[in-house]
Parts: sequence; C-alpha cells; structure tokens
Amino acid sequence: MKTKIILTVLLVFPAVLFFLSKPPAKENANPTFQTTNTDTTFFIGSYDLGNAADRRIIDSAKFNQWHKYLGSDTAQGRSVPLGWFDYDVTFTNPNTNPRVKGLLDSNNNQHLYTFMHRPNIDWLCFGQRSDYQCEDSCFLSPDEQDFWFYTYRNTGTVGINLHDYTQFGNGARVKYCTTNESVVDSCYNRVNPHSAGYVVMGLKANREQVNATTYPGSGDCQYDWFIKPRIRINVADAYANKLVCRIEVYNFEGDTIKKVELYGKHFIDNSNNYDGSYRDNYYHFPTDTNLIIDTGYYFNPNKKNWLRTDDSCKVDFRVYWYGQCDMWLDYVRVDDEKANRLLTGSDDEYNNMLGWEAQLAVYNNSPLRFYLDEFEFNHLPCLKYVSKKLRELTAQYYGREVPFSIGTNAGWLSAHTPGCVYLPDYYFRKYFVDSVKIKELMLGIYPFKYRAGLDSIPSKIPNTLPDLTNPGVFGTPVNPNEYDC
Repeated sequence: MKTKIILTVLLVFPAVLFFLSKPPAKENANPTFQTTNTDTTFFIGSYDLGNAADRRIIDSAKFNQWHKYLGSDTAQGRSVPLGWFDYDVTFTNPNTNPRVKGLLDSNNNQHLYTFMHRPNIDWLCFGQRSDYQCEDSCFLSPDEQDFWFYTYRNTGTVGINLHDYTQFGNGARVKYCTTNESVVDSCYNRVNPHSAGYVVMGLKANREQVNATTYPGSGDCQYDWFIKPRIRINVADAYANKLVCRIEVYNFEGDTIKKVELYGKHFIDNSNNYDGSYRDNYYHFPTDTNLIIDTGYYFNPNKKNWLRTDDSCKVDFRVYWYGQCDMWLDYVRVDDEKANRLLTGSDDEYNNMLGWEAQLAVYNNSPLRFYLDEFEFNHLPCLKYVSKKLRELTAQYYGREVPFSIGTNAGWLSAHTPGCVYLPDYYFRKYFVDSVKIKELMLGIYPFKYRAGLDSIPSKIPNTLPDLTNPGVFGTPVNPNEYDC
C-alpha cells in the first residue's frame, strides 16, 4: 500500500491535502518570518513536495506547506528510515547536519511551513505493544470491552474469572488458578475446573507479529519480541520455588517456537526480594530459556499473507498452569524491542533521539508539525507516548508546542482484528485522534496526483483553463466533457 501511495500521490496541484488547522498561538521567541496569522492560515501543499527538482514549482503553485517522505538506510544492523539527505539517518542528531538545517533555512526564507517526517520519530513511533487480556470476554470491564479482540477464546481452559481485591490487584479482573474448589467464578457464577491445564489459549487478534513485509513501519521480522505475562503468586510459593506455569509461543504454522517454565525463583528479584505483587519481567533465567523471541522471522518463516481474513494464522501465546500453587494471571503483554525500551521512559538513546528532534522542530518558524504515515493498532501506545513527549519538550524547553499531523487510512486500525472486522469510527476518534492528540488527519483520498518521471497517471484538467504553460501545471489537459467524467 505504501508503494501505491508514493507512486501516485505526489505534487498535488492545486489540491488541499493538508487541512485547515489551528496551530499553537505561541510562536518561536525569535521568529524569522511572520507574514501570516497561523491561527487562520489555510495550509496547501502536497505529499513529497521535497522531491521537486525545481523549487520554482512551489511558488508557481502558491504552496505554503512542505513535506518529504522518508527513504531507507541501514544502521545498527537494521533497516532504518533515512531522512531528507544522506547521513540524516536514524540514531543521529539532525542538529549537527548542516544540510538539514540549511533546508529549514530555505523553507523559512520561502515562507514554507514544514511538516516534518523525521527518521528518529518514525523509528520510535512504530514500536509495537499489545496487552492480551486473560479473563474471559464476559468478564471484561466496560473500558476493556472495546478491546474484545485482545482476548482469548479459552475453550476448555481452567481457572476462574475473579476480581483481585488484594493490595496488589486493586480490583483488577484476572484469571485465578487455585486448587480450592469452593471459589466461584465471577463471570459464570459456578465452580470451574481447578486442576492443571491451559489457562489461556486461542488468541483472537493473532496476526500482530507476522507482518513479513516492510510496511507499515518496517514490518515485524527484524525485531526481537518480548513476552511478558503479568502474574503474581503467594510469597511462600516463590521462596519454595514451586513450579508455577509454562508459557508457550506458537507461530503462523502452529509450530512451537518457545516454551518456558516459570518457577517461584523467577519472581524473586536480584536482591532476593518478592512481596507477592504482579510481575511481567522475571529473574534468574538462563539465557537460552528466557521469554525473548530473538527475531520476528520465527513468527512467520514462510512469509504468509498477514492480512488474510481466514483463521489460517495459528500464532498463540498460551499459559499452562501446573496446579502446584495459586496463580493470578492478568494479561500477556507482547512488546517488540522498541516498545520494550521506549515505554520505560528511561532509555538514554531513545530519550536523546526525542530531544534532538524537538530541538530541530523549533530551529526556526518553518517547522509546524511532526508527520507520520500509516500505522497499525499496536503502534498506538508508542505513538501516543512519542506525541506526548514531543509536545512537552517543544513547549517546555523551546517555547512553542509542535504537535503531530498524520496521514493514514482507517482500515489499518482494523487490520489486526479477527477476519479484519472493521472497527467503528468511535475507535478512530477515541484511541487515535483524541488519545494521540493530533492536529490534522489526512486520509488516503487523492483527488489530484502527479509525479514527474514515473509511470503514474496524472490528474486530468480542463483544456479551457487560461494558462496551461505555467511550470506549476501538472495535470493532463483534456476536453471539459472528459474532465467532467
């Protein structure tokens, strides 16, 4: 889908692809230009305008907005986004790159507002996190019911649905496994099996780790994945080193790619402490039996189509309880390595990358928005985090807030659901627009399109227009009757 967009959506004339917005009223303390009131400015431009070989095109078309898509490069052994020039690559500080700052100077002098598609930001936003709830669907809280797809089918499983009202649970809805047969299930109002067996199996949204392509983001294959079941046990069982459960990970074909047994000792930290609270990171693992999948390749080794709507994908994250001690299971979190680092808030390299881009965004008055292209549902936690941090950094340290504008298709937000069931617009508003706090949303509808040198079909324009020789004309002149069709 990305390829199609790049090939057909460039140099729009005179299409309004960037919608009317109200940017922050507080401007740079040392403005270089202020020719218009940005509170009422109508922004007009095109995707990938930065690839225009002749900048006179911009003047001719009366554009006041500039954007350029990212390319690709290699860094730290990975395929990573490339910025506006060579060496403007992920993990580097753009403020030390004279070509990057020179471009913003040029845009500033030409009175162009820059929608900043930046490699460091792109890399961080496309981290992936999913929290798969372990309680049965009937026991979800009102807030959790929106996430019905992040539950398990749980056919023939053991354990009961229970509110954990202990000091550690604070009323959380969990799956509780115990040999005490008098405990009644809070969902079904009956006593469920209390013998050893699978607690969760049959994940519904099970295609979030199998994207073998490089879009959206960079796909799923080149990253490590971290499996983090949120579990607690009794303190005495931890120090007695009871065998608690087994975590099993299955790939697209239904083959086992990881089996790890959790014992009591794995809940005890490196200072020999455990107080009965929930863990989702565990201790004292030999390196060959930890809960890390070394590369996403193992989830889909045959590169099957990850967007298929049937039930052929067998990816699953199962938990088997051995029946030797009580266990409270809240959710199974699955992070890729970027989310695993970013969402701690304490990763120095990632924090530096955010700081660099925030500094660049207020270099002069030209940068108006950060920009991001299409994303999946499990990108939202990282996207929300990055958006919040950039707004805070630009406002706190540089005097003006620089928010996001995002171009996407609503269908991507539903790509993970069983059968790719389309989620209502309510999800788009609540979990994306309002949560990420974007300023503009650009949908994948392109009434005007053109890109020089490529075999794409340019937009048609009526041949009765008064001036068809202007260098800003990119349509194909046709008879008005053909244009009307």
